[in-house]
Amino acid sequence: MEHKVEKKWRTRQEKDELIALRKQSGKSRKLFCNDQGLNYNSFVIWNKEQKSKQKTESKFSELAVQSRERLFAQIYLPGELRIDFYQPISAEFIRTLLN
Repeated sequence: MEHKVEKKWRTRQEKDELIALRKQSGKSRKLFCNDQGLNYNSFVIWNKEQKSKQKTESKFSELAVQSRERLFAQIYLPGELRIDFYQPISAEFIRTLLN
């Protein structure tokens, strides 16, 4: 028996909570959506958005370095993040770091 799908705008946090709840339930996405009255296609999109967001979030932590050396290079990352290098680095090292 199919439940009526509830049309409701949800915040990113609400979507993330529903995704986590589905994972904890062990149910398939289709069954979970049916039980919760969610639109399956919307739920799939929420999952893709969450994965995309996780990939773009930085895994770096800020490290304060006090140095009297001259700055060699800076890399600016999304979210106003910056990496400063105080010694020469190769282009290959930068490519590896950013992948």
